[in-house]
Amino acid sequence: MSQSHGDVSHSRDDASRSRTRTRTRSPFRRLESRERSPIKRDEVYTQATSRPHQGRFEVRGESQRRKAKKQQEPIIMGATPFHPSILKVLLPKNFEKSTDMRYDGTKDPQEHLTAFEARMNLEGVGDVVRCRAFPVTLASPAIRWFNALPQGSIATFVDIFQSFLARFTTRIAKAKHPINLLGVTQKPGEPTRKFLDRFNDECLEIDGLTDSVTSLCLTNSLLNEDFRKHLTTKPVWTMQEIQSVAMEYINDEEVSQVVAANKWQLPNSSARQVSQVDRYQETPRDGTPAKQHKQPS
Repeated sequence: MSQSHGDVSHSRDDASRSRTRTRTRSPFRRLESRERSPIKRDEVYTQATSRPHQGRFEVRGESQRRKAKKQQEPIIMGATPFHPSILKVLLPKNFEKSTDMRYDGTKDPQEHLTAFEARMNLEGVGDVVRCRAFPVTLASPAIRWFNALPQGSIATFVDIFQSFLARFTTRIAKAKHPINLLGVTQKPGEPTRKFLDRFNDECLEIDGLTDSVTSLCLTNSLLNEDFRKHLTTKPVWTMQEIQSVAMEYINDEEVSQVVAANKWQLPNSSARQVSQVDRYQETPRDGTPAKQHKQPS
């Protein structure tokens, strides 16, 4: 009986020791047990560290993206004739708006379109930017016409081109006929340089003007005989050839005018000097009136 009692006491001591060891198990063993599980240690660390902040990072990134997108989108106030596809495109940073070009509806619309197209070609911009930049060149009442166009009706610059010409078609200058050059003649006493300027301005307003017609009309309207004879030596002259030849005769004409003016001024100035010397000699130094010379009878 005593032996069995001792065995029982030993077994109790072993059980209590095992419970104690179980309670005081090291935390490293817990990690070891987790390592044995299908989830790896790196995944546990990642889940423990990233999940609490994942939602906050996503919200912050989304708000930043919305803010950047809002800054890029153009601000549109009120109705506009432009199609939404045009409004979404931003103007280049270094793009210079054509604020020096103004059309108020009183001039030729074709001239304004030509000047605008040349400016846009110089800037090297596309169709959408041309649409956005064109209203800046309009003044009242032309800008009122543009704002009254149907909303979203302009999708390309061709739409602006056609609508603009249709609205201001009465302002288009009528092309002159070549026969109008016959009425441009050199006036008596008019310098050849000034006459050629008038003649060139008239040629610019005539469409389809040929070199043969230009040469013929210029030869018949000149009063400068030397220049006129030189033009008859050749049947057809281009405007560039006429300009180069004209400069020689214009210079000769202007030099001749200067020489003639100097010759006219020289006798008059010498006569005035002689009359002043005579008056000085006749005036006494004491200030008394000079004696009148008796004219021979």
